[in-house]
Amino acid sequence: MRILLLGLNEPDLINQLTWENHLVISSGERNENFYEILKIVDGIVLRSPHCITDDMIELASSLKFVIRAGSGTDNISSKIFENNIAFLRIPINASAVAEHVFAMIFSIYRKIPAAHQSLVEGLWQKHHLMGREVNHKKLGIVGFGNIGRRVAQIGNALDMKILTSDRSIEKKEKQEVLRQTHAEFVPLDNLLSNSDIVVLCLPLNDSSKHIINSNSLELLQENAVLINVGRGGLIYTEDLLNHLSCHPNVYAALDVFEKEPPGINISLYPNLLVTPHIGAQTYECRQRIRDVILSKIRMFVDEEHF
Repeated sequence: MRILLLGLNEPDLINQLTWENHLVISSGERNENFYEILKIVDGIVLRSPHCITDDMIELASSLKFVIRAGSGTDNISSKIFENNIAFLRIPINASAVAEHVFAMIFSIYRKIPAAHQSLVEGLWQKHHLMGREVNHKKLGIVGFGNIGRRVAQIGNALDMKILTSDRSIEKKEKQEVLRQTHAEFVPLDNLLSNSDIVVLCLPLNDSSKHIINSNSLELLQENAVLINVGRGGLIYTEDLLNHLSCHPNVYAALDVFEKEPPGINISLYPNLLVTPHIGAQTYECRQRIRDVILSKIRMFVDEEHF
């Protein structure tokens, strides 16, 4: 089987696939050789920030399956489904991303970056860096998928009041976590205006693009924290930066951006915390993804009798 790996993958994955007599091609550059490779591959394993475009599907005449190592599908051409190409997502990054959410919350609430920097500069600002506790704060979760539900579970363990807004909340697994965490399902406007902390866990599509804009930002409380670990396009970046400039007590924490790298002068926004899309970047998460990729490829091998 000929497998194209798009994105950074563990050496163990490549070694194991090679040992199992698969031809592994690791590439990402859109040069002439890349498009020739597409014509012969049986499967593609895709990781961010790479995408599969319409023209790639048209060239990949031998393509039988695509494995998306992650949860988002906004970087996948719809022609995959039109051409009966098997498509599998591996959305097993929920724990890693949810923990990153709380790393951001605690960093802001306890002013950890500023505290660290003060000591680097030789200062002792014990009484200047007054923080806040998450205990009993209202945590608004927009999108109650795998990541959103894990965020709710952690928030519930910290005695936070959980609010959520989700278009498919009737799904059984979502209802179960709602019950377990005593979460309350509310309309988005209600969530934005009543939450101390808002976490965006939505996929990006036509209905969710720029769901956070100048109008929705005005609904936030004066001391609110807005966190985005979903997709950068959920937020209209220019509107957010303008809002942060005008509301110094509102904080935002972004792990994803409309454009990556974002090209934002971070120093202009003391109430903005950013990380370079590392929500799922843990050793444990990578190991889980590697194991699932291997199992799925073996499944396709068994089915197709390569």
